[in-house]
Amino acid sequence: MRLTPLLTLAKPSQFRAVREANLSWHTPHFILSTKKRDDAAHSLGLILTKKIGGAVIRNRIKRKLRVIARETLPTQALPGDYVFIGKAACLDAGPETLKKDVLWALKRLSCLASSLE
Repeated sequence: MRLTPLLTLAKPSQFRAVREANLSWHTPHFILSTKKRDDAAHSLGLILTKKIGGAVIRNRIKRKLRVIARETLPTQALPGDYVFIGKAACLDAGPETLKKDVLWALKRLSCLASSLE
């Protein structure tokens, strides 16, 4: 199964713009922040602090989050920029748990975004 590629946030200014949009939802495994886009694209950014394990552990968490995001964002989310801030609990979580958390966070963020309009 080929997953949909997502645009990647690379510059610190892009990450800052998403965080300053003040649309975020906290779960036990990550924090998901979003900012609307005018075009129909989805872009993804991943943040993990150096307090979480070593480089190998941080990369495992990033891979888990990237796969879940590629599965869910194109079909379940509104077009926009999405930033996942991973937590250490994400390493022990299974893919179904993470997918459930992402879907719940996307649902809550869409409710928040519609209430701000």
